[in-house]
Amino acid sequence: MFLASTSAALATGVLLQSAHTEEAVEPIIDIHQHTNYAGRTDEKMLKHQRAMGVTTTILLPAGKPVKRASTHNGKSNGLAAKTGGNESVQAMAKRHPKGFLFGANEVPDLPGMQKDPSQKTNIAEAHPEVVKKMRAAYDKFWQEARPLMVNEKAPMSKTRPFHVWFNQQIKNGGIPQWKAPKL
Repeated sequence: MFLASTSAALATGVLLQSAHTEEAVEPIIDIHQHTNYAGRTDEKMLKHQRAMGVTTTILLPAGKPVKRASTHNGKSNGLAAKTGGNESVQAMAKRHPKGFLFGANEVPDLPGMQKDPSQKTNIAEAHPEVVKKMRAAYDKFWQEARPLMVNEKAPMSKTRPFHVWFNQQIKNGGIPQWKAPKL
């Protein structure tokens, strides 16, 4: 939750920079969106991205229902929010090739991924050296990241405050007179 909340808060400032301009002064890239997120339609996501001035969106599909350290024991694979899988992000990117790109949310660098993007065929046994290398990288990441995840057991908010605040901002015309900070 902490990482998601922090990312959302940071992204909001960048995304709102060109919310009121017809054409973005520079590209605004949203690196983390999902199709079908909590029942949201593609049309609503498209409207949201346009309202925020986003020029390019990276779509991430939901993962498989696997209980592993890399999915927070099944909690962080996108399935709780009922996000779409590889097929839905591919379809959205094909319908809107200038504004949407996608990445696989499983194991995209295994041999054969281009032939089987929905990962219906398990090829792990045929490539144990790749699996071993990737498992070691995942284990190392989670050993370093786990201590930083202090909010993992915090209950989810029923009102989803970020969504409430965002909708209020849109209803009120965004953030007028907002200027990008000098970094």
